Amino acid sequence: MSDELCHALAVEIGSPNLNVDNTPLIMTLLSCCQGLVAVDKKASTARLIHFPFQEYLKAQVELFGGAHATMAETCLRLTI
Repeated sequence: MSDELCHALAVEIGSPNLNVDNTPLIMTLLSCCQGLVAVDKKASTARLIHFPFQEYLKAQVELFGGAHATMAETCLRLTI
């Protein structure tokens, strides 16, 4: 899970190729999240630690309303 998350963050919008040089280390990613994200390697999951923050982000439809469509479009364009 953490590898997939880091690779997803390495994708440049509009680029058909994955540049592995853009892939952050999981420790860098977690450090940037200021303790709000935890990775459970055993369960292969990443989650927000602060529940009210998670609820706040869910309520911000204007920010994340098209997230699923953007992820699908990016995956379909990406050639490895």
